[in-house]
Amino acid sequence: MSLQADIFSLLLLAVGFISFFIFRSKLLKNIPESRLNFSSLFFFKKISWRQHWLPTLYWSLILALGCLSLAFLDLYFSGIPKESEQKTIRKEMPQEGIAIYLLLDESGSMKEVIQSEGPDGQQANLPKIDFLKMWTKQFILSRPSDLIGIIAFARIPRVLVPLTLDQDELLKKLSQVHVVENPNDDGTAMGYAIFKSVNLIAATRHLSEELPPGEKPPYSIKNSIIVVVTDGFQDPSRLDYGNRLRTIDLPEAAENAKKQGIRLYVINVDPAMATDPEYAPHRRQMKQITQLTGGDFFSVGKTTNLKQAFQEINRIEKGAINLDEVGKPQPKEKVRLFSFYPYLIAIGMILIFLFILLETLIFRPNP
Repeated sequence: MSLQADIFSLLLLAVGFISFFIFRSKLLKNIPESRLNFSSLFFFKKISWRQHWLPTLYWSLILALGCLSLAFLDLYFSGIPKESEQKTIRKEMPQEGIAIYLLLDESGSMKEVIQSEGPDGQQANLPKIDFLKMWTKQFILSRPSDLIGIIAFARIPRVLVPLTLDQDELLKKLSQVHVVENPNDDGTAMGYAIFKSVNLIAATRHLSEELPPGEKPPYSIKNSIIVVVTDGFQDPSRLDYGNRLRTIDLPEAAENAKKQGIRLYVINVDPAMATDPEYAPHRRQMKQITQLTGGDFFSVGKTTNLKQAFQEINRIEKGAINLDEVGKPQPKEKVRLFSFYPYLIAIGMILIFLFILLETLIFRPNP
């Protein structure tokens, strides 16, 4: 944060002050000195309280003029606003793009700590949920022209944000994603979450199609994708056994996505899933369901991290505008954070008003 002023005003004010002092010095030099002789100064040694405070009154006028001069300079603090104060500025509303639902796992295992790449490019040890939120945020910011929705899932999916262009709201809700604490809320109902998001995308497209003849929708959905970020595999809560919808399996959910023309991407953030032979059947299943829809499966391990998985999805699914790759630092523009001129003008006007009031009522000169 830095203090700045209008340069042109500063130069103009400097020229004005210099001209004033030059003119004043020449004017005083030409005025003859006046003298008055007195036989005694006895009666002039006693000064009244009005005479005592009179210089202070004129100093208030000088201070008022100083405040108005500083206001003329338009002093202000500039800098980068805090992340919480930053707003997404959009020059124009996009008219077409991709509909993307982000399905984020918040099951109990997501609090486990893993090692992966942090925002500074260095390796960091953080809970899986923190890595998920960190790189999901970068993915959202990289696609300002696409409709994006967020669904958090464990035992059941929760729609945090329906499809929207409002990135501020998306980031606000993303920060509220948390690992479930209640064991009764735990689970990994991935099939149920995919099935629900497919139906939400289909409903959104249906609304845009049900318009009067000749009327164009304000936003055209080019295609639709679902990105699942999880650390496990299909594992519904035992409390939901017997509930067909909550235990819908992955192949059926993928078939539903394929019928709707929705591509499915799955990113598994558990390093053990990438190498452990025990999880080989689950890896094959997730690869099969994504390839069925035309999508892809990414398993985060030694050769791939979450950032690279999102970058690859960005490469495959081109948005309406080309953007820098995910995770690349974007230039931050300085903005005006605080301006002084309204307060300086107010102080200057108050001091001038007090000067006129006091000089008229209290320090009134004798005729």
